[in-house]
This record gives sequence, C-alpha cells and structure tokens, in this order.
Amino acid sequence: MNKNLFPTISIIIPCYNEVKFIHKCLISLIKNNYPKDKIEILVYDGGSKDGSLDILKDFEKKYKFIRIRHNPYKFQVKALNIGIKEAKGEIIIRCDAHAEYPSNYISEIVKHLLEGKAANVGGVYDAHPSENTCIAKAIAFALKHPFGVGISCRLPTQTRPRFVDTVPFGAWKKEIFKEVGLFDERFIRAQDLEHNVRLKKHGKKILLLPYLRIKYYTRSTFKKLTLMAYQYGYVQVLVFRKHKILPSCRKILPSLFVFGILFCGISDVLKFVYLLYLLLGIGSGVKISLKEKKLCFLFLMPTAFFIIHFFYGIGCLKALIDWMIFRKPLTKINWAESR
Repeated sequence: MNKNLFPTISIIIPCYNEVKFIHKCLISLIKNNYPKDKIEILVYDGGSKDGSLDILKDFEKKYKFIRIRHNPYKFQVKALNIGIKEAKGEIIIRCDAHAEYPSNYISEIVKHLLEGKAANVGGVYDAHPSENTCIAKAIAFALKHPFGVGISCRLPTQTRPRFVDTVPFGAWKKEIFKEVGLFDERFIRAQDLEHNVRLKKHGKKILLLPYLRIKYYTRSTFKKLTLMAYQYGYVQVLVFRKHKILPSCRKILPSLFVFGILFCGISDVLKFVYLLYLLLGIGSGVKISLKEKKLCFLFLMPTAFFIIHFFYGIGCLKALIDWMIFRKPLTKINWAESR
C-alpha cells in the first residue's frame, strides 16, 4: 500500500510516575507495523519524580517522532485535552503508560476508523500483575474474572468486532472532537465513559476489537484497589447524573449489595444472597489456587472480589448522597492519587 494513503496518527500518552512501565509501553508502540513517518507520540508528563522523565528524554533523543511535554495539571484528562489541541495527526489514539500494545494495534484501529462505521475504536484489557506478589496477581485475576467485573470489555467472548458502550482508552478521527467536544475535565476518572455517552447521544457508534489484546498492568495493593473501586463507583453516578441516563444492571448491583449490607439487616433472603456470594468468591479462589498451585489465592481472591464490589458500591452511594441529600454541584472532585 502506498504510504501516502496512510493517515497521520497522533498518539497521546498521559504519564505520571510510570518508571516501571513507560519503557515497555513506548517499545510496544515503536514496534507497531505502521509507517513511523506517519506517527507522532506525544507524552504528557505530570511532574514525575520516580525517574520516568529520564527514560522519556532518552526516547525523545533516539526517536524523532516522540515528543515529551509537561502537564502542569498532573491529571490525565488535562493531558488528553492539551494533546488533542496540539496533535497534528488526522487520527488521535489515546494510550495509557502502564500498558503494552500488540504490533498491529495502530493499523487495525486505523483500518476500522477509516471504514466509517464507528467514531471510537478500541481493543480489550488483558489484566496482568504489576508486581510479582500474590496480592498483585490476585488483583489481576479478579479484574479479568467474570465474577469480578462481569462480561465487559476486559473479557472478550468472541473475536469478531462488535458495537459496545465503551472501550479501553479509545481512538478517534480528530474532527470528531469539533462535533462532540473535548473530554469533560470535571471527570478526573472515567472521562472516557462520559465522552462515549456524548458520542452515542450524537448518533455515533463505539467499536470493540476483541482480538486486540492490551497488556494492562493493574494495581498492586489492596489499598490502591480500594481507592480505584471507590472512585469509579463515585464517578459512574456523576456520568448518570449529567446525562440523565439509567445505569446498566451490572453497574447497579454493587450498590444494591452494599445497601443490603448496611441498611437491610440479615433477612432469610439476604442470608442466602450473602452465602451464594461467599461461595462464588471462594469457588473462584479454589479454582485459581489449583490452577496456579498456590494456596494464597484461596484467601486473596475472595478479598479482591469483595473490595471491588463493596467499595464500588460505597462510591456509588456516596455520590448519590452528595447529589440527593447535600445537593453538591456537579464539579471537579478532588481525587487522591490512586497509583
């Protein structure tokens, strides 16, 4: 194919203290089978203090299509909007620093965007532990297990592309942001979900490519997992509140679970539900323990599942209380750092 027929690509990577992963991320993108003279990689560093910036500067010296920019706001949603405005490419691809991408990632996304059937295209999460510890491995297993996250974009059930509500990270023709707008900077978390709701309101479609497996490095401690679950639960309600849409059953179940624990006491029905939940969590732990031949997962898997579900539900309930009782305005939340 004539190189002149390839559209130009701008890859935007927000980065903050990613010394463990940024090298792997950039190498995976450099190895992609797309003409390098058609690519620019814009890395927006939020003031990393762990050595990430030194690695980035080395890449910038070696590869002329990699450019390092300073993100004075630290948060990734700010980096994304700055990057979209500065990008020279016809197509924008968002990438996370703590992930690795398959060698056909760019070319497959571009091919499907050019077909014009979808305004946003992405692959699927393939969760991997960020550290070689039992807890980190348990978290990774939980974040790709049906009992942990349901049937979602983390768990491809088929190989053929399909239309969905959201995809990891995402890729768009740059022109779409003129029509739909940039990311809403009030959403420090889940700004991609909120943007996808706007896309669908404009009659656009979102396409998932299940065969594009993104190696995503998950949180390494239960403390970080707790904060992540709480934040995503909270921001889900903000999305529903802004757009006046009802959540899916999968997203409301954790809130009902928490509500039952906190307010409904222990009725016979709830006893059965809690027992079933416990058995499913333990059963998953047993299965993974046998497969991995490590007893630790027998205890860690139910713990990881409970943290994901309970604190996601707590986040949802807290957001509902802030909205319905305290009437707090929909504004930027002062999130703590979760990585």
